[in-house]
Amino acid sequence: MKKYILIFLLLLIGARLSAQSAYQAKGTVSGSDGAPLAGASVVVKGTSQGVMTDSLGHFRISVPSDTSVLAISFIGYLTKEVRADSREAIDVKLVENASQLTEVMVSIGYQQLPKERATGSFAQIDQQLYNRSVGADIVSRLADVTPGLIFNRGIVKPGSQTNISIRGESTLFAKADPLIVIDNFPYTGDMNAINPNDIESVTVLKDAAAASIWGAQSANGVIVITTKKAAYDQPLRVSLNSNITFSQRPDPYYLPKMSSSEVIDMEQLLFSRGYYRAAETSPNKPALSPVVELLIAARDGRITQQAAADQIDAFRKLDVRDQYAKHLYRSSVNQQYALGMQGGGKTSRFLLSAGFDKNLSAAKGDGFERITLNANQSVSVLKGKAELTTGIYYTNQDALENAVNPSMFNQTSTAAVYPYATFTDAGGAALPLNHYYRNSFLDQAHSQGLLDWTFVPLTEIGLVNNRKRQIDYRINSGLRYTILNGLSAEALLQYTASSSKSRRLQSQNSWAVRDLINRFTSVSEGSITRAVPLGDILDQSFLDVSGYFARGQLNYDRLLAGKHQLTAIAGAEVRDLATKGSSWRAYGYDDQIGSFQQVDYLSNFKSYVNPASASNRIPQYGGITGMTDRFISYYVNAGYTFDGKYIFSASGRRDMSNLFGVNANQKGVPLYSVGLGWNLHHEKFFALRWLPYLKLRATYGYNGNIDRTLAAQVTASYSSAAQSSIGLPYATIRNPPNPDLRWERVRMINLGLDFKTAAGRLSGSIEYFQKKGIDLIGNAPLAPQTGLTSFRGNTAHTSGHGLDLIINSKNLTGKLGWQTQYMLSYAAIKVTKYLPKSSNLRGDYLSTSLGFPTEGRYFNSIYSLPYAGLDPENGDPMGMLDGQVSKNYGALLSVSDLNALIYHGSSRPLVFGGLRNTLSWGGWTLSANVSYRLGYYVRMPSVVYSQVLSGVQAHGDFSRRWQKPGDELHTHVPSLPAASNSNRDLFYTASEALVEKGDHIRLQDLRCSYSWKSARQRAVINDVEIFAYAANLGIIWKKSGTDLDPDFRDSNPPLRSISFGVRANF
Repeated sequence: MKKYILIFLLLLIGARLSAQSAYQAKGTVSGSDGAPLAGASVVVKGTSQGVMTDSLGHFRISVPSDTSVLAISFIGYLTKEVRADSREAIDVKLVENASQLTEVMVSIGYQQLPKERATGSFAQIDQQLYNRSVGADIVSRLADVTPGLIFNRGIVKPGSQTNISIRGESTLFAKADPLIVIDNFPYTGDMNAINPNDIESVTVLKDAAAASIWGAQSANGVIVITTKKAAYDQPLRVSLNSNITFSQRPDPYYLPKMSSSEVIDMEQLLFSRGYYRAAETSPNKPALSPVVELLIAARDGRITQQAAADQIDAFRKLDVRDQYAKHLYRSSVNQQYALGMQGGGKTSRFLLSAGFDKNLSAAKGDGFERITLNANQSVSVLKGKAELTTGIYYTNQDALENAVNPSMFNQTSTAAVYPYATFTDAGGAALPLNHYYRNSFLDQAHSQGLLDWTFVPLTEIGLVNNRKRQIDYRINSGLRYTILNGLSAEALLQYTASSSKSRRLQSQNSWAVRDLINRFTSVSEGSITRAVPLGDILDQSFLDVSGYFARGQLNYDRLLAGKHQLTAIAGAEVRDLATKGSSWRAYGYDDQIGSFQQVDYLSNFKSYVNPASASNRIPQYGGITGMTDRFISYYVNAGYTFDGKYIFSASGRRDMSNLFGVNANQKGVPLYSVGLGWNLHHEKFFALRWLPYLKLRATYGYNGNIDRTLAAQVTASYSSAAQSSIGLPYATIRNPPNPDLRWERVRMINLGLDFKTAAGRLSGSIEYFQKKGIDLIGNAPLAPQTGLTSFRGNTAHTSGHGLDLIINSKNLTGKLGWQTQYMLSYAAIKVTKYLPKSSNLRGDYLSTSLGFPTEGRYFNSIYSLPYAGLDPENGDPMGMLDGQVSKNYGALLSVSDLNALIYHGSSRPLVFGGLRNTLSWGGWTLSANVSYRLGYYVRMPSVVYSQVLSGVQAHGDFSRRWQKPGDELHTHVPSLPAASNSNRDLFYTASEALVEKGDHIRLQDLRCSYSWKSARQRAVINDVEIFAYAANLGIIWKKSGTDLDPDFRDSNPPLRSISFGVRANF
């Protein structure tokens, strides 16, 4: 840590700030609508001295005298000249230039270019919009702010860090996350390692022309993140950002469950049928609930029937969810602080920033702290012909994961805790639960000298210390040299490293450790032998990731003969990313001296619980992993604009990787794109004063994607003898050899139209795209004689199309301002080629929300069995078999024809978007963001009677079940059967009765802020913004008739929160 502080101090000392002149002029630059213009140029007329405005439109510049003239300009606006005034702040409003209206700069990670000269699909999120929301990570702030980008709520793909899709799915089984680029380089680290307060802007690249320059990493879209940099000739500025967020306590009642009284009624019914006789005599001594134990005691005459009934009636009034709310949950509190300092002189500029986050999670025992440090400096040398840049980014994260999960309280390994459990008595003393084993067995074990086996929930809190610490840093450097007018060369180098350590120390006093020790204990003639030694159990894992990135590039940008604008880049880059990990467990651990004891992993031991079970091995935890990912790429990108009207762009890239097969690397098929653009507003025949900007765009090209879980060579995982049933080490083939393994390709066609009316009253764009996935990773059958039945390779195809629309409206532009932004996106991607055919329709199509890839259908699809309602005589669910109503559940579930299933449609929204309104008056601003998701289906959970008839608390639909003739007219929930029938349950839960539309509209957030700007020339505080931000405010309309959020059917939705914060510039 000390070395990073030292580097910060050296950078600070090395930064040369320009000397202050006799006079200082300061002010604010805004557009005609009053919105601040960040990045406007302020130059002292007749000199080369100039500065840029900050994110709030503020500037401060040294002038020779108070009679100097300032020339103020901004792309898309007419230049304005004003007289400098050293006594009062200058308020400058620029007027839009119809001929340059939307010429803003967009970044693709390799270069920046004016959007007017771009043909691709870009969505730019500036600092003001990005900072509208509050959050500790850089990704969550992108929700519902740009068309085409959606967070896949309720569906998490393995290995996904962001759970984001851009323009629908582009892959079936490979990683579906978009590529994240931070300051020109792909970022493969932890999203939580980046401080969002360091972000200047975000650009989302959505089509081939925009993203194909990233080649075999770009099929899922690219998110380009640019961090803050200082400007030359900028006085020292200090910024402060602080906010605190309060979230509501989790609602344990959100998911509907049977009431305690309903569960007790079922336990009494089952007891009367003799259901618990087998458990009473089971050699595994499973725990029985307090109600069942009371019924047994009354049956055996140990207590009276009345005494049992009185205690049971008292249980009916209890609900364990009250205990969860009281003892396990709390309102979360997240604190965030950020301090920045930046400045620049004639030939150097620097930026220093530091951030601190401290989060107390809603689950007691969980917490998170993060420290971030950021330093970057640029130095201009050789009279401005060369620029050297350096940057250091450091993050230290410390996470505690010590919350007690309610699943720890389960009565047995297959049964949840009884719903009338209570953790304390009337005096507040902690009480034990009936947990895993019967109390009579626990008393016996204790009498023989075993460790106390009782489970007391409240004493478990704090007995497990699970901590993860992670350090990340990036060091980059770049050199840019101007060779000729318009021609420059640059070299970029970046080194990244991440080191994480997870340490989970379970105290011997914790129930899990006591249970493990006792299960591997034997007692013979009063002598106790423990295969698992006394002491704590320590689990540790380490993961180190390091990578080198290097790039060399030529840049050309020049206007020839006043009409020919040529822009081109060409370069090569290499990447080497190494991952190493290890994990191990220590038994009998003493944390004070660091000692532990060896155990016998190879032998089989008898279980104390059931001595007849003699094939028990001590659990082993550990392993070593490693992976090297090498990449070499060559790329070129060029754009030509004639007379500001006609635009042509093209890009190509060739990627080679050690993950690809030799045939793919030798062929080197490039990924490429071409694009055309037409600025109609520059045409002489286009003279619509009400429409001063109109542009048409068309692009075609290919993006790529990689599945890093596959390799061209044979890959295997090795296991030790302790993990083998025969006591010998063994290997498992993970992937057979595949010399033809190559990147996935996605072909995209994009047509776009951009417009803006006079005075910017209306602006926006509409884009239509076609998307085709080629050579996607899919399963394919393999000859059985190879030892494998299938393999994964480039065997699948997809195809689809979609639409992105964004409209910005300035409804009121006076003292009272009102702006509206409307977004609409549509993306429909279907599977067009997939070789395997399902041999288990129920397992592949009815047991998951994703579905089995099927040609002509959405990959993420919902299917169901036809439902014919409830039998009016007994409430049995009925289906359709060969066109007839049937209750033959085995036959209904054994359907072999896919056409016999009901295909509802996509399980992910096909249509989504948002509506954001912003009102402003004076320094006050109020905005509301409403989002919507349409065109998709969800499978709702419901009661499963095999759970009910085993005495387990099941879904709350139990209270809505059919109970008498006529109920079938107002419920689809079947009756309680006389005996458990798993096929009956499976049919009902897979039937169309539980499939509903997921369409909904939600109030995503509200934000209210007040901004104040100082009118004094030498004020200590230049400007201040205070704000309140409320998020996750809930659904305001949904198509479904249930009380559940359609995106959160099996878990709680995001908690409502409110944030208060302040931003200040000094």
